[in-house]
Amino acid sequence: MTNDKDILIILNSPESYITLDNLIDNVIDYFDCTLGYCPWIVQPELLVKEDKLIGLTYSLPSQYIILVSNWLEKINNSHAKIKKISSSNYYNIKDYSTDYMFEVFWLNEKPDRTEGLAIVEDFWLFSKNISEKFLNNVFAIGLSNPHQVAKDHNLKWTF
Repeated sequence: MTNDKDILIILNSPESYITLDNLIDNVIDYFDCTLGYCPWIVQPELLVKEDKLIGLTYSLPSQYIILVSNWLEKINNSHAKIKKISSSNYYNIKDYSTDYMFEVFWLNEKPDRTEGLAIVEDFWLFSKNISEKFLNNVFAIGLSNPHQVAKDHNLKWTF
């Protein structure tokens, strides 16, 4: 089934992902969240398995590795992880100025490559009800119109 809706990875829920018609104010209000972006300000790339878009990857500066590692340990979600570039065959080491990547998967499959992006509409939702800032209040990570993103990169987006 082809899906041209927005998608969210819910990081603190047993439900791994949900699709939305689009991320609008009433959806954000429903989740009691605020809209934001990756806290360390980086452009994501696509994670690809064969010809399928399966997730996003963000370069992870060294000063954030411990914070992100601690956060991932707390949320214990198999759809988000840190990956060392040198231990992977789908990253080209010379293309990155960091040794680690933060990966978010809609499908828990092993990627075989990444696709660089010029512009992609990723978004992070932060819970309003948690006073602690930075990562502990990240509720979900999403991508607007993944079907179009996949099409732009000659990939498939199916569920």
